[in-house]
Amino acid sequence: MTVRRQRGQALGRNGPTRRPPQWAREGAQAALPHTASNDHVFCSPAGAPLHYRTLAGRFQSTLKRAGLNSEGRPKVRWHDLRHTAASLLFGEGLNVVYVSRQLGHSDPSITLRVYAHLFDREQHAEPSS
Repeated sequence: MTVRRQRGQALGRNGPTRRPPQWAREGAQAALPHTASNDHVFCSPAGAPLHYRTLAGRFQSTLKRAGLNSEGRPKVRWHDLRHTAASLLFGEGLNVVYVSRQLGHSDPSITLRVYAHLFDREQHAEPSS
């Protein structure tokens, strides 16, 4: 897995006035020294890429230590992390084009199809009094 850096301005719902959330800016800033096209997101202490089975095993052991994926609970999959990240970005009010680029989708319509339920939920939410 490699890191891809997107250049350009993050767009909010109302145009280019919204910035990515603080946690996203801090994470991106921390990653700057490691953003060469051949840098790996998950690597050994020496910088070599981790084998997918090693990463999957570490992920499962982390879930087990956290009490997730236990009997009677929904199973957490690796891909769920991707959906969580997208949901958090949309929750911060970021534009679908920006989120689509972050996810590596070839077209924002793919992002809209996958995450349409998030927009429906927001539009039909009860107004708070």
